[in-house]
Order: sequence, then C-alpha cells, then structure tokens
Amino acid sequence: MAFTAALPLHSRQSFGALLGRQSPRRIAGEIALGAAGLAIGGLALYFLKERSQEEAEHTVIERDGAFTVRRYARLVTAEVTRYGTIADAMDEGFRPLFDYISNKHDSRMTGATGRKIAMTVPVTVSPADKPGAWTIRFVMPRSWSRATLPEAANGVTLGERAPRTLAAVRFNGRGTDRDLIAAKRDELLAWVEKRGLQTLGEPEFAAYNAPIVPGALRRNEWWVEVGSL
Repeated sequence: MAFTAALPLHSRQSFGALLGRQSPRRIAGEIALGAAGLAIGGLALYFLKERSQEEAEHTVIERDGAFTVRRYARLVTAEVTRYGTIADAMDEGFRPLFDYISNKHDSRMTGATGRKIAMTVPVTVSPADKPGAWTIRFVMPRSWSRATLPEAANGVTLGERAPRTLAAVRFNGRGTDRDLIAAKRDELLAWVEKRGLQTLGEPEFAAYNAPIVPGALRRNEWWVEVGSL
C-alpha cells in the first residue's frame, strides 16, 4: 500500500492493472523465464569468451571426420601431478595452476612478477610415472617463454614439450562420464592402428571448456603421439 501510494496516479493504475490481469503463478513463471533468459545469455557470452582463448599452436596435417593428425609446435607449460580418476585429478590440479596464472595465494616465488598470464586451451591430463598419478598441464601463451615466466610455487612446475605429431579424436560430453571417455580413447587407438601409425606414448585427455558449459557444447579430445607420416 505504501509503495502504490508513493507512485503517480497513472503509475498506480498501470501497476494495479498488471497485478489484476496476471495470476501469481503466471508472474512466477515469467520471473523464472526471465532468469532463464539471463542465464542463457550469460552462458552464451561466456562461451564466446572461451572461443576467443588462444589454442595450443599446431598445424592440421590430416582430417578424417572427428579424427585429425596434427603437428604441434614447442609448448611451454605449467603442470602439477595429482592422483585418482582423470576427472578427480583435473579438478584438484586445476586450482593451483589457475592460481599461478592469476598470481593468487602465494602461487609464485618471492620477487616474481605479479603480471597475470592469460588462460589458454586446452587443459591436458596425461598419465604420470607413478601408478594412479596424472599430470595436469596448462599451456602458456605464445607471448611468454620459459625464461620470461614468473617462477612458480605450491607444487607447480614449469617446463617445455618438444614439437611432436599427435593423432586426436574430438567429441562432446563431460569428462566425468567414464564410459564415454574410455570409449573415445579406444576409438582413437583403433583409428591410429587402422591408419598404420605407430604410437609413441600413452594417450592424454584434453579439455577445452569450463564446467559451466553444458555437455552437448563441450569440446573434449583424446591425443596420442605418433610417428611422423
């Protein structure tokens, strides 16, 4: 009552008409619809932002549907080692790596530059030397070299990956779907064998999206290093 009395007459009439013509259920539905629209709009903007992130430098040599053979340039990386499933390792390893590029929570050595490092894609997970261990890696932007990167702390290690040729398979879905992840790994290895390529190591999983992105829109890949064509 106090609210409507404070409004000019024409505003009070419009407000009263609005309440009179719509049921509480309809009003709630429109509020929910509006919230959903904002969420979808926010997701779309976030998805477009992700699409603009720098991708690990490579050249596609061969394409066969979802399968490709690529030649990757030398990559500078930041990495940590974690244990458990691929999904668990990625969840646990993501935070210290993100803290490092964002310069948060004492993630860099004393005296290191506070300059932030841009996020790139993908984040990769590959088997480590110890049983049940995985190495989670962020690729550093091409504007940084190993010499110019700030020294890391909190278990983050900086390194380089030599140029290499990779076979890859691309697919949608969530990294927590163990059956999907296992099936796509097998598909990649079967394609490599059929193609007559020699594998030079264990496959690694590559994720291109943040958890907020729905499974149907997600880009995932399995990679495996192969001998030169």
